[in-house]
Amino acid sequence: MTEQEQTESLFTQIRSAHRLLASYYQRLLPSIERVASPLGVDFYFWLPREFDRPKQLTSSPFDAWKWDMLPGISTYYTFKKVEDVNKLRMGEYLISFWVISDTGVSSEEMNNVEADGLSLPMSVEDADSIIRVGVFTPFKEVDTNWYYNVWNPCPHPEYVALNAEPIVAKDVGGYPVVSCGVELPISQLITEKGIQELTDKLAVCRDKALQHAQAIS
Repeated sequence: MTEQEQTESLFTQIRSAHRLLASYYQRLLPSIERVASPLGVDFYFWLPREFDRPKQLTSSPFDAWKWDMLPGISTYYTFKKVEDVNKLRMGEYLISFWVISDTGVSSEEMNNVEADGLSLPMSVEDADSIIRVGVFTPFKEVDTNWYYNVWNPCPHPEYVALNAEPIVAKDVGGYPVVSCGVELPISQLITEKGIQELTDKLAVCRDKALQHAQAIS
């Protein structure tokens, strides 16, 4: 194969990759919405986990990591049943979906040096695609912002498999919430059965978290 043919083959793969990613998000995001909707929550915020969002209109993307062009690779989608985001009130809660499309991609392991996407230590075959979902509810009433002063700085809950008993615990970092979480393959989420199973499990997690918060308040 000539160099020109190799280049054309590469760009055939790139075009295919972009179309596959569009198809992926067209299935993933509606699946998350379908899980969240029956749980009585509405959308709060979304946030890339590993890298930054693409740069704003007049900020140069040439000076940033090119991984920023893939904001969905590891991303939080968080929903709330909260009347006022600047108040923690008993009986209210957040449900946060953490999508990890590739467990082999870690900004922390890059240690401030942008890694080549084709030279990561973990192969795509050895990596996984998972989603972790956490439920957070307060055990005391405090006038403070949910995102800045609770969800963003507090540690993650302990994520268990979909078929395991939820582990509900008071936040170890001292934040006034209890939380629990579940984890499953993304491939399972985007099936009808998986959507229903996750919805049912999160309803159990939510109820247990609310009960625990009430018990220790």
